[in-house]
Amino acid sequence: MLTLNNHVQKVVSLIDFTTKSTCYSPFSLMHALSILVKCSNDASIQELVSKLEFNEQEMQELSQSLGNDSSVKLASNIFDIHAEKITKEVKELMLKQFGIVPKNLVSAEQVNNWCAKHTDNRIKEIVDSIAGLDNIIVSAIHFKAQWAYQFDPYLTYQKQFSGFHGVSTVQMMRLEQKVQYGENEQVQVVRLPYMYSNLQALVILPTASSPEAFNAALSVENINIPTFEATTTLELPRFKIESTFNLKSTLQQLGIKQIFDQVDCTNTIRLDYLSSECSRNVHRARTKMEPKLRP
Repeated sequence: MLTLNNHVQKVVSLIDFTTKSTCYSPFSLMHALSILVKCSNDASIQELVSKLEFNEQEMQELSQSLGNDSSVKLASNIFDIHAEKITKEVKELMLKQFGIVPKNLVSAEQVNNWCAKHTDNRIKEIVDSIAGLDNIIVSAIHFKAQWAYQFDPYLTYQKQFSGFHGVSTVQMMRLEQKVQYGENEQVQVVRLPYMYSNLQALVILPTASSPEAFNAALSVENINIPTFEATTTLELPRFKIESTFNLKSTLQQLGIKQIFDQVDCTNTIRLDYLSSECSRNVHRARTKMEPKLRP
């Protein structure tokens, strides 16, 4: 998980988390990059890998672990205007490692329908036009699970919640439970397990209220803070967040330049496809958290 943790620490100050509620999935970006590095290894890709501290072996192991988790649906694909010309070697590699069978790029509707299908209709649109695009690499991850420790919906109540964008009245969930808890001078941390899943939710609460404290809270050290079992009273707001943004400017601020000018794919993607450029890097994520009625 070092690759993702380092990535979070780098981008947290570049993505607008502090003026609006934002949902970001670093895994989706890194998974798409896993596909891209199999298509080319020119200077632009090497720059991208270096700046993002991308570890291919680590991502392969993480993808395999998520793929084996019953609460996760992981899918990816390549849409190309001449998919039939993609080299046989690349097609075999994509099928073996990612389960990808490249499809001819026909329309934005085609790509959006694929995204909707593989996210249980949670993400229905990722592109509004394919004008000027030769190919699209899509990575989708859908996670759905119930808490191992259920928030009682009858204990949900209205409460004032303070955020960077002001104070609002929210539906607050409440849980009193023995959970894994950790703290230091910067944060309080709770780990919440899910039923029938190896994944956990990591809830991080900064001890101070400021954008600087928020950014510092998402350090690698705080993400990996040691925890111990403790009886804890946890209050969390019910929420649904959906975010869409183009990561191009964010990646450029990290020093990634060449991929937006030219990517040499000679004898990799298509025999007749010598070079291209990354014109868009669209990220869309959606998350929802609420209590469930007990049977």
